[in-house]
Amino acid sequence: MIPDRNFYDLGANMSLFNYLGDKLSEAVDFVADNPIKSAVAAGVAIGGPAAWAVAPAIGAMASAAGLGVAAGSLSGAAASSAGLAALGGGSLAAGGLGMAGGTAVVTAAGAAGAGALGGGAVKLISTPSTRSKQVAGKAVAAKPIKVVATKTTKVNRPGFRGGCLV
Repeated sequence: MIPDRNFYDLGANMSLFNYLGDKLSEAVDFVADNPIKSAVAAGVAIGGPAAWAVAPAIGAMASAAGLGVAAGSLSGAAASSAGLAALGGGSLAAGGLGMAGGTAVVTAAGAAGAGALGGGAVKLISTPSTRSKQVAGKAVAAKPIKVVATKTTKVNRPGFRGGCLV
């Protein structure tokens, strides 16, 4: 039996929307207060799955580069499997972690690299333009960068008006 409620009546569910709104507001405040941590987390969240998706290709490249027993003599899925097993410390039969270990290594390296790249980029962007430098062991403030505005003139080409041919 269908309840006798209007689909658009939020009533009791309004507290859920208020709760979600508060949590979203807290998340936005956290990102605004901690840009570097947020960029690292975003880099890990994006870089990890991306590295996992390309792990077979990286395994094939590792095999083609001579990593593992086959050392470049394999191609296709066999090269991918052999390369990932080599990155994982060897096959399961040889006591290594096999392809799963190789995939984990590639995924961890991709997530760590993307996280470091994201955090480093935000730190670089957020660094003020007036940096202090060390001169004979003493911190000396550098001069602020001056931006000089120049006047530009519009070039009119015959036959063109506003980027369109007339």
